[in-house]
Amino acid sequence: LKYYRSADRILRELYATFFYNNWEVKAGKQQLVWGKMDGKVIDLINPSDTRYAALETQDNYEWTRLPLWMLNVTHSWSDSYLQLLWIPHYRSAEGPPLGGPYSFRLPPLPSSTRRLTRDEPSASFRNHEWGVRANTVQRGWDVSFVYFYTWNDVPTLFRRGSELGGEKEVTLIEPKPTRLHQLGLDLDKSLWFLQKGWIL
Repeated sequence: LKYYRSADRILRELYATFFYNNWEVKAGKQQLVWGKMDGKVIDLINPSDTRYAALETQDNYEWTRLPLWMLNVTHSWSDSYLQLLWIPHYRSAEGPPLGGPYSFRLPPLPSSTRRLTRDEPSASFRNHEWGVRANTVQRGWDVSFVYFYTWNDVPTLFRRGSELGGEKEVTLIEPKPTRLHQLGLDLDKSLWFLQKGWIL
């Protein structure tokens, strides 16, 4: 009942695409899929909405990807292309709420710990995310090299010291996203074998 009650969810994607010679520029809120196979292998640009946990299936990735505001620029040649990404806004993955029907039944934090407010990256230029994909087709092989300088979609818990809480010491825990360098090499080839189409 609540799914379409916010502008963020009603307006899932909103972008403009411009073409000039061999350039394609797409700017706005969008999903970008790297990879061709079922499953999230190099499909790593958009964070995921995992609030439905075990109900997530391969045919609903379009709805579980969280669209991002980005600039997506691609230059094409006859048999290759170069794609550059700029993502100025950080967005974390969304997990199921604690105690909800799809959440893991994890034990509560011990009374000897206290969780601090999550520290998310600011909107400053040095915190933006960047990506590049170089693709070419050679002798039937589709080859891509990908690099994504991003933030971890799921925050890491860091120990931030301790304080006295009544008669005992309380450890302070801070959730904080960390920077990641993600590199990938993707090779695939389509072929016809045993009266069926295959992708290697």
